[in-house]
Amino acid sequence: EIRNCDWSSDVCSSDLGRMLFVSAMLNEYCRRGRFLKLANFYSLLNFMPAIIARGPNVERTLKHAIFRFWRPLFPATIQELTVEGPAFAAGETNLPWIDALAGINKSGKWLLLTNRHPSETLSVQLPKVYASATVDRLLPSADLRNFTRQEGVEKAGDSIVLPPWSHARIRATGVSP
Repeated sequence: EIRNCDWSSDVCSSDLGRMLFVSAMLNEYCRRGRFLKLANFYSLLNFMPAIIARGPNVERTLKHAIFRFWRPLFPATIQELTVEGPAFAAGETNLPWIDALAGINKSGKWLLLTNRHPSETLSVQLPKVYASATVDRLLPSADLRNFTRQEGVEKAGDSIVLPPWSHARIRATGVSP
């Protein structure tokens, strides 16, 4: 279990909603990677540190968990991806509740999925290439203050079920780009 600490006080009171912002920004930066440079967007996420120091102690925040979960995808070639399904209004646009990022690197074909819905479990139909792929999960704790990481505990199959505010990392190996 990864402990969440509020970096603005000594009280651990952050929730996983902030991490949806971090994962959404990481995905969007990856999608626009050929247009943006690191210096353009790093400061947007830098105000939430991944590691904090409290006297002689160092603690990892939930942002650290998100970064570590996304890390195996990089470096990669990001692939175009279309997400169809339920959406929510975000300003003047509608965004799907499922945020998805796909890429290819020397470790395989990757698919990162995030269920952004705060209370609904959603099911995602997967492309056939991921049917026998390994699934890793980053799941919210019951109090929404921590993540629990599960690695390689299941195969993807035709679809995957995502609890609210959860993340899944699916890796297909032995497939050509």
